[in-house]
Amino acid sequence: MTNTLGITIKRERRQLKLRHFGRDIEDIIAEQTADFGVSPVELRSGSRRRKVNRVRAAIAKRCTEEIGMTAAEIARHVGVNTSAITKALVR
Repeated sequence: MTNTLGITIKRERRQLKLRHFGRDIEDIIAEQTADFGVSPVELRSGSRRRKVNRVRAAIAKRCTEEIGMTAAEIARHVGVNTSAITKALVR
């Protein structure tokens, strides 16, 4: 049986640590677009290409887990609406 409070505390500590070291969404976007071979301009263009959607999903997952961002905050940075980020996180 997992202690959800313990997991929550560990996640919050990790998020605070990453924020303390200046880790932000722009760093994650740069890493993920380079890994997938997609330009940041294309990412923010609202493109519906499968490859671009995969990059957005990877960014959304990392931003929620690593720095605790909301779907709305992520959506503003990647050029889509909040529901697109929520759906990407569910996948």
